[in-house]
Amino acid sequence: MLDVAKILWIDEAIFKLNSHVNRHDIIYWSVANPRLTLEREVNSPRFVVWAGVWSCGMLGPFSFDGNVTADSYLKMITDKVMPYVKDMDLMRHQLTTLHLCGII
Repeated sequence: MLDVAKILWIDEAIFKLNSHVNRHDIIYWSVANPRLTLEREVNSPRFVVWAGVWSCGMLGPFSFDGNVTADSYLKMITDKVMPYVKDMDLMRHQLTTLHLCGII
């Protein structure tokens, strides 16, 4: 039986410092081909915010400067997330780890 109270829902958001909107979650629908073109800047300055929500409240937000790497994600999980959730009875999806990466 699924116990929703034991699920830690997590997400992250990217904030670009050039004021462009993060469009990775936006989908455009049209009956006809709208010939939509989206310009994309590469390596523009940004920061990432990560947060989690579960029945006990909110975890975070935690921020990253620049790109999130396996090392920076591991450091955030180890230093900031694990101290709060280590004694909680959270459910893991099919016994997966918190993040799928070779070093984690």
